[in-house]
Amino acid sequence: MIKKIIFYFLSITIASSMVFTNYSVFAVNNFYSQNDIQFYDSGASEVANNCMSPGDSVIEIVWNYFINKGLTKERTAGIMGNLYQESYISPTAWEHKEDDLSYIKNDEYTAHAWGIVQWDGERRYYINSEGSESGVIGKLINETDLDDYINSKWSGNDTWIDEISSGVFAVNDNHLKIDNDIPKEDLNKLLLFELDYAWNELSTETLEHSSTTWLESLNSEENTISKATINFHKNFEGSSDTESEVKKYRVGYAQAIYNKLQNTAASSNSTGCSSGNVFIDAVKKYVWPDFRGWYSNNGDASTGIFAVTPTVDYKAAILAADAAGKYTGDPCSSLGVGGGIDCGGFVSTIIRDSGWDPNYNASKGATGGQMIWLEANWTKLGIGGSFGTETLQPGDVAVNDGHTYVYIGDIEGFTKQIASASRCQRAPMAGKEGLSDSDYTWYRRK
Repeated sequence: MIKKIIFYFLSITIASSMVFTNYSVFAVNNFYSQNDIQFYDSGASEVANNCMSPGDSVIEIVWNYFINKGLTKERTAGIMGNLYQESYISPTAWEHKEDDLSYIKNDEYTAHAWGIVQWDGERRYYINSEGSESGVIGKLINETDLDDYINSKWSGNDTWIDEISSGVFAVNDNHLKIDNDIPKEDLNKLLLFELDYAWNELSTETLEHSSTTWLESLNSEENTISKATINFHKNFEGSSDTESEVKKYRVGYAQAIYNKLQNTAASSNSTGCSSGNVFIDAVKKYVWPDFRGWYSNNGDASTGIFAVTPTVDYKAAILAADAAGKYTGDPCSSLGVGGGIDCGGFVSTIIRDSGWDPNYNASKGATGGQMIWLEANWTKLGIGGSFGTETLQPGDVAVNDGHTYVYIGDIEGFTKQIASASRCQRAPMAGKEGLSDSDYTWYRRK
């Protein structure tokens, strides 16, 4: 049955009380201009498959987004259960519909949350002491042509929520008429913008009195729908819902979404989208496609500074990772090329940044420590040579206590099936390491 009363209950308990901690991600942008990276778009979405098939529903698009970022189905469902309760996963949803939008630019004016996660306060809109606009709406206004959709005429917050009388929740693919009124292209663009903004928050904001990001906390929890839903609500949403309400409504919708989409393959067929493999997309950005030799200070172009010069995208990624306190390996400061010229730093960065496993090397260890982490968190394939190399898949990692590298398979333009770096000797490039070397153990993401 349809219970309209649930909507009124939610309008009180939704994210109007989301707790905001000082948002510092914008400080990272300074690193690009200060390090000779003039054309890197720090506001662009992370390396990922953000394809959206024209026929995808809103919930399918959001599901695909987080799965392609490397999250498990359970954690993806946990996030989406929260989003469904917050906004019915509508990117234009206002908590309250009003004609006067002046409250947008008052970061102290709460209870007027907006968007799929119902951003409020400074997370909704903020003007700093220099007059720069930030928050999700500030970024939308300054960087897109979608600002008309801020107008509450597009909000669909008067839509009912479906709940079966038995207590089993259901989700509706086309639950918002307002979404059908927005051109599909604009709806997809707005949805992707908000998803990227939320992902950036997840990846950079940290727990109180901790260096652990919200995303790392989510991935460190037991991999269950309930745990993921509760964790995301606690660290990201912070609504006034009680524990029992979270377990009933948010976990209820998360389970319904999981049941509906657990067997759905991620979309990868839109024109102009990525290859469909988020890891391969990152390889093309971070890795030189040929072997460039080893560093030497003898002036030989094939073995000199040329060998340790990273791609522009990899250099930017290392700067951002350093600013966020991520593991990047030996900084090799004497080389002056920007750091990350390190086997363990490279593997950690590409696996993490691509979304293949955002929690990769959470212990921030060098190669020996990474082997311990892999043993605990990934599936061991076996020692090199103990299994058929034809079974290797892009993203599989080989490691011992002194070196690590990653399998990339056959990529057009790349001369090897391996990508690797070496401490202060080689930037990420096509590597010559063996697939069957018995000195290394291979691991695969679960």
